[in-house]
Amino acid sequence: MIDYSKMTIERFDAFVKSITVNDRIALVHDTDPDGICSGVLVATSVERIRQKPVDLVISKDHGKVTLTDGNLKMLQQHKINKLFTTDLGVDGDPATLKRAEETCEIIIFDHHKLVNDVNSPRTILIKSQYLVTRIDPSQYPASKLVYDLFSRHVDLSDRDWLAAAGLIADASAKTWQTFLDVLFVKYGEKKLDNIFDTPFGMVGRIITSTIGIEEGQVSALFECVLEAKSYRDILASRFRKYEEKYSAELQRCINEHKKKAEFHRELERMWYEIKSPYKINSPVSTILSFMPEYLSTTIIVLQDMHDGFYAISGRRQDGKVAMNDLLADCVNGLENANGGGHRPAAGAKVAKKDLQIFKERFMKALQALLAKKD
Repeated sequence: MIDYSKMTIERFDAFVKSITVNDRIALVHDTDPDGICSGVLVATSVERIRQKPVDLVISKDHGKVTLTDGNLKMLQQHKINKLFTTDLGVDGDPATLKRAEETCEIIIFDHHKLVNDVNSPRTILIKSQYLVTRIDPSQYPASKLVYDLFSRHVDLSDRDWLAAAGLIADASAKTWQTFLDVLFVKYGEKKLDNIFDTPFGMVGRIITSTIGIEEGQVSALFECVLEAKSYRDILASRFRKYEEKYSAELQRCINEHKKKAEFHRELERMWYEIKSPYKINSPVSTILSFMPEYLSTTIIVLQDMHDGFYAISGRRQDGKVAMNDLLADCVNGLENANGGGHRPAAGAKVAKKDLQIFKERFMKALQALLAKKD
């Protein structure tokens, strides 16, 4: 049996030691809090190691997880020879990854379900499940993964709050409670019942809110987080205003769910279509899924994105339904659709013309799961 843990760490260490000032280094990151925090941690680590910033940063639209032809073109234009990706399941498209290998050595930091083992002489796939067996991969987000591994080579103790913000936003706080407790003491912050209300949680909320309201701000937001000396800089930044607007809209959607959502108690299912000027389906589904009355409910929150597609978020916190597999199966074969994520939390994109097909598949899948349980 291959010892991925030992092999992955050894290859990562060798890769980091090979980094020089002459390398052309790119970072491709997801744009949710975990993607941005992990991306900033990579950028910080690289700069501290070689005393020079990364040469190119590419921010991926949330949900577009694999490398594209456009990404490859940018890498070639900037003459990139080393590439890091964070919080992106780029192993889902090995063919495009193989093309990237023609000019780049690649490190992939990710904690989503393994789709393809794309390890090669040119690519190091660092999946959470390769490094730990006692933790659900969804509970070992990219921000903590990057922090832990790069801390082997560079002092990131002043950036530990980024790992905290990323893992809180990815609903992994309970798994890393000891790590967070140390930070609360270190920074003199109160530990609150609602972890999302803590300063570290607020960093994630500000990132989510900014992207949810104005996706075009992602580059400026990334630079803000990269340049911040402390989480307090984020809390005092101009991006804080987005959180206030977003939270008000979020609360409205939560307050209205009992009147507007479809409930199928016998299938332990909630189907909730929301209408909002902001992209808000994902945090709505997360908040609902952690309410005590819905911990054993399969929740779908969907939103018309007015581009011909629906954005869909699926949640189930008791672990009895693998939401990543369920959504992937429901979109299988549908034109320009995609779906995946983690067992308790996943997302999908479906064309409006195919929404009814998706819903019918979803209902049948839950009925089949219920029949197995009985």
